[in-house]
Amino acid sequence: MGLNFDEVIEAGAYSEPDEIITVGQELSLEVAKPKFEVFRGRALEIVRDANAVEVRNVETQGYAVALIGEAKRIIKAVEEKRKAIVTRPNDYVTAVNSIAKMITGPLNEAVTVATTKEKAYNTRLELDRQEAARQAKLAADKLQAEMRREADELNKKAMEAARKVAEEESERLRKIAEEEAKKRKASEDELAALKARLEEDRVTALKIAEEEAAKIAVVVPDVLAPVMPKQDNVVRTATGVAAHTAKKWKGEIVDPALVPAQYCTPDQRLIDQAVKEGVRNIPGVNIFEESIRKYRT
Repeated sequence: MGLNFDEVIEAGAYSEPDEIITVGQELSLEVAKPKFEVFRGRALEIVRDANAVEVRNVETQGYAVALIGEAKRIIKAVEEKRKAIVTRPNDYVTAVNSIAKMITGPLNEAVTVATTKEKAYNTRLELDRQEAARQAKLAADKLQAEMRREADELNKKAMEAARKVAEEESERLRKIAEEEAKKRKASEDELAALKARLEEDRVTALKIAEEEAAKIAVVVPDVLAPVMPKQDNVVRTATGVAAHTAKKWKGEIVDPALVPAQYCTPDQRLIDQAVKEGVRNIPGVNIFEESIRKYRT
C-alpha cells in the first residue's frame, strides 16, 4: 500500500550523479529542477492516496499515518535539497548585502545626523519667527495702551473745558435774569420759578456741551502688530535635492489606563502565555483544550 521510504533511500532512489556545477549554473532553474524530479513521482502518489483513503478501521488508520510519515520525510528531504542548492547563492547575496551595507550604513547614519541638525535649525528659525511675532505684538499692545491713555487725557480736558464754558455762560445768563427780576420787583413766586428755570437751562447747557465735546473726541485707531512672514517651507539645492515640512496629526499615548477600550487590542501572545501558565478564566476569552495530533517520522 505504498513505498517504504527507508528502503528507497537505501536503494539510492533519490541519489544523484556526481556533477560539477559552475557558479553561473547555481542560479539556473534548468539545473535546479532535475534535482527535485526524483521526489515528484512519489509526492504525487502520496497526494493521490491521501485524497482517496477512507480511515474507517485500524488498518486504514495505520495506512494514513504511514502516508503522513512518508510525506513528512519527503518534505524534509526536499527542504534539505533546497537548502543545499541555495546556500551558495544565499551566501553570495549575504556577502553583497554586507558590502552594500558597509556603504549605506554610514550613509544612513549621516542622513540621521544631518536630518537632526537641519530639523533643529528649521525649528530654531520658526521659534525665532514666533518670538519676533510675540515681541511685535507686545510692542503693538504697548503703543495701543499709550495712545489710549493720551486720547483719554485729551478727551477729558476737552470735556472739562466744554463744561466750564457752559457753566460760565449759565452763570452770566443767571445774573442778567436776576438783575432784570429785581428791577421789575418780581414776587417771591416769580423768583422761585426763575431760579428753577435757570437751573434747568444750566443742566441742559451742560448736556449739550458734553454731547458736542463727545462728537469731536479723539478716537484711537487699532494698532496691529506686523505679521511676521513664515519661512520658506521648501529648501532647494543645486543638485536637485529639496526638503519641505509636512504636517500630520498624531496620537501619543500618555496614560494607557485612560485610553478607551475601543482603541485597545487584546494581546494574543499574552493570553496564550497566561493559559500556558494555568490561567483558566479570562473575561471575554474562551479557554479550551485543543487536541493536536503529532507524528513521529
